[in-house]
Amino acid sequence: MPTFVNLTPHPLDMLQADGTVKTIPTSGAICRITEALGSYKPDANGVWTLILPDEQPTGLPDPEDGVFFVVVRPVAVAMAFAGEARDDVVVIKDLVRDPRGQVLGASGFARIV
Repeated sequence: MPTFVNLTPHPLDMLQADGTVKTIPTSGAICRITEALGSYKPDANGVWTLILPDEQPTGLPDPEDGVFFVVVRPVAVAMAFAGEARDDVVVIKDLVRDPRGQVLGASGFARIV
């Protein structure tokens, strides 16, 4: 059975096939994207464009056998964009809402590659 480590700042409610909810508490560690300062440079057409250096995640542990790290989507997207997606880094997917639109939880995980 895999282990899921929540590297987001909030607990995650995961809806199970039997209708129950399993909460994955925060781990106490949060994986974020570093805020890098960019610079403005003119592009080929003379339009000034903000050039940002690659954003790197901070707080992401090294891979462990049987462990998946749940991160917020911007972290996973930045990793994929940089060509550094990992098999053990996932995001929640398929939010389930009640009739009022309130989120009840998510029904699964996804990798962003």
